[in-house]
Formats: sequence, structure tokens, C-alpha cells
Amino acid sequence: MIRKSQKKKLKVLGLTMLWLCGFTALISASLWWSNLREDTNLEIEILVSQQSNIDSYEAILNRLGIEEIDKVSIGQITNLIEDHPLVKVARVSKHFPSQIKIEIIERTPIAILNKEPLVLLDNQGYVLPEKQNTAHYNLPIMSNFNSESALYPIGKQALSIKVLQSIELLSKIKKEYTILYNNISELKITKGNEIELILFDKPTHVFLGNEKIDKRISILKEFEKQFQPNNISDFSYLDMRFENQIIAKRRHL
Repeated sequence: MIRKSQKKKLKVLGLTMLWLCGFTALISASLWWSNLREDTNLEIEILVSQQSNIDSYEAILNRLGIEEIDKVSIGQITNLIEDHPLVKVARVSKHFPSQIKIEIIERTPIAILNKEPLVLLDNQGYVLPEKQNTAHYNLPIMSNFNSESALYPIGKQALSIKVLQSIELLSKIKKEYTILYNNISELKITKGNEIELILFDKPTHVFLGNEKIDKRISILKEFEKQFQPNNISDFSYLDMRFENQIIAKRRHL
């Protein structure tokens, strides 16, 4: 009976010591974390394709006055960053004890609308912020579209149906027929509401009409493939407006 009583006392004592050690460790960890927070400055890392735009994103974060990581609202920061007219999507994450990482995918222009002032548009028809100098953009110019400024709110999708349709066409050409996209100097709407492409080379005019545009682009692509090693710039114009045929005029040498 004495041995059983001693074993019981030793067991209780062991459990008590274990509890005290655990409690002490918890208190120590809490004090360590508290001191770490006081001694560590919050670090915000912004990952973005265009480094020149970082200042505008930092200005947004500075307005929040964030000092401690546990007071950071990921949702709030995400919404504020994505409200920027250049931002397509943002991803915000916390990395304890003191780092916030913000990954930003920006919208990139695919065409320039010829109006005053010039309007940069991305592949979804969103209006990008006005740049002081658009000369370094080697992009197709879109001409003869509705120039009403209210149709092009910055940071929002353009409200012109014809513009959105043309942007969709350019996006498809860029994806499926890159060599043609890179050669487009101008996409314009004619008086008959038809689409005409003017190429950089020489230049060449490509008349697409106002219907079955996708099919006509596919025919043009196949025509150029068959015409190699020459290219479509050897013609002064290509008329695609007729069913299953191309009317072409060779350039005089």
C-alpha cells in the first residue's frame, strides 16, 4: 500500500512539473513574440512588372498607416490596390513575423485609340491611365471611332461597342496571328462601317469588311503561309470582302 501511495504521489508531482514547464514555455514564447514585434519594423515587398509604378502603390499603402502585421487586413489592401487603374489583379499575403508581400499583375496596352487625348486600351478594352509620352508604344492605332470622352472612363472598360469589338479582334490576332498583329500600323473604321487594316510595311491595305471577320483573318493567314517566302506586304492592297477569295494588287517595283 505504501508503494502504491508513493507511486501516486510521484505521478501527481510529475504531472504538476510538466504543467509548470508548459506554462513557463508559453509565457516565455509570449514575451519573445511581444519583444520581437516591438523590435521588428514592418516590411512590405511589392512585386510588379513595371518598377516605375511602385511609387503609386506605395502611396496607397502609406495612406493606411500600417505599423503592425497583425493589424493588416489582406482584403482591404487587395481592394485598394486593385482599384488602381493599372492593376488587373493583386495578391496579398502575410509572412510572419514582419513581412507583407504584394504581387501585382498590371494591365498592358494592346492598342491606342486615336482621339485627343490618346487613349491606351488593354486586351479587355479597359482604359489605362494617360501617359505623358505614348511614342515608345509600338501599338496599332485605332481610328475613326466615337471620340466622346465619356465613353472612356479611366480604369473602367470602354463603353463603345465598336471599340470593344475591335479590341477583341486585335486580341485574337495577337494570340493566333502574331506576325500580322506586329505589322498593324492602323485599324480604322471606314465610312461604310467596315474594318480596314493598314500595315507598317510599305504600307499594305487589308480590307476586311464588316462581317465574318474571324473567317477572313484565317483565310489571310493561310494565304500568307502559301505565299512564303514572300509576304503580304508585296501587295499594295488585299480585299477580303468577297466570299472565299482574295482580290490582291501587286505592288509595282
